[in-house]
Amino acid sequence: MDNISEKIRKLFLKVLKVESLYDKEGRKAIEKNVSVLSSYLNIIFGVSFDKEEVIDHWVNLFRIKEEFEKKLLREVDIRVVILEYFLNDVKVLVNPKILEMKIFEKLIGLSYRDFKTGLYNFLFFKNSVLREVKISQEIRKNFSILLIDLDNFKPINDQFGHKFGDRLLVDFGYVLKSCCREYDVPCRYGGDEFAVLMPLTGRIGARVLAEKIREKTFEFFAEKSLNITTSIGISTFPMDGESFEELIEKADKFLYFSKKRGRDTVTDIFDYTDEDERRFYPRFRLENQNIYVLVSSGNRVFDARVLDISKNGVSLAFYDRGIHLDNSELRVMSFVLNGTEYPVDGKISIVRTDKHGGEYVFGCTTVNPSLLETMIYLFDKEKALLDRK
Repeated sequence: MDNISEKIRKLFLKVLKVESLYDKEGRKAIEKNVSVLSSYLNIIFGVSFDKEEVIDHWVNLFRIKEEFEKKLLREVDIRVVILEYFLNDVKVLVNPKILEMKIFEKLIGLSYRDFKTGLYNFLFFKNSVLREVKISQEIRKNFSILLIDLDNFKPINDQFGHKFGDRLLVDFGYVLKSCCREYDVPCRYGGDEFAVLMPLTGRIGARVLAEKIREKTFEFFAEKSLNITTSIGISTFPMDGESFEELIEKADKFLYFSKKRGRDTVTDIFDYTDEDERRFYPRFRLENQNIYVLVSSGNRVFDARVLDISKNGVSLAFYDRGIHLDNSELRVMSFVLNGTEYPVDGKISIVRTDKHGGEYVFGCTTVNPSLLETMIYLFDKEKALLDRK
């Protein structure tokens, strides 16, 4: 969490700068800095006014400060003037309480923490995701969230009691925090559900962290002779959703699909299938049709357009230019997205071929895991770029 006292200190320095400008420019200095002055009153004293009221109040505050200093023959802190003015003159404040900044910062910190585990709470998590949505929309980048459920927690909690269950939650909070990076936001979502926000992290990075959490949880509790594992759902912005609610809905759906698959499992959209889906893994069509792959077959090298991808395959298309494939295996040399080339070195196997007009289409399965990672990375990147146009 950002340092609150440092933010307030910087804001106060801006107020002092406006005060010095007021001596030269008068009301004009206030009008030019009304946003800063309004924020200061709201954050420190909890009072809010419209623009004209803010300007009038600050004119009065600077005037009263000058009068106090003339009578007392010494400098008077503007904060003392503000308190006196809103308490006794305007009577907006009724029963104010003065706190030292360290105590105030501690109270703010507690309001964002789960008292049991010490992790961030749901409120802080939600606010962080909402902020990340705005940032990611502006910079056209991905971020991901994890929803995590402790498997077998309820029967253990029922058998050994709530005190023992609370200890398990604290222990898992420790495991979760130890797995996260410095800029991740781990939180207790509620009950035995937890969540992690991963800024600037695509699906592959999220998967790495999710698998790490899953493995470390099993190892930690196995040493205590407890069968505690995790079911995890991943959602990535913007493909899986462009709002807090959409991302949570998808992550929650994938979490319970992990439960359905036997628990102790991680699920994202590339794992998820509906009941009536015939394919083991669903395919996702690329919308802007601007991802190409450079492949070779024998001595021939040609570029093909990527039509769709799944967790274990890809559909490619190229115009018939007299190219005849010598075998059922192609070497992939690079992927190209919007003119940017991503070199790879792997193989794909052709499992079906079709001809549509002048275009030759073939479905392939990936042989190398690195190819899958590159395709998923480009898929998320393509979605982020497309949705921000």
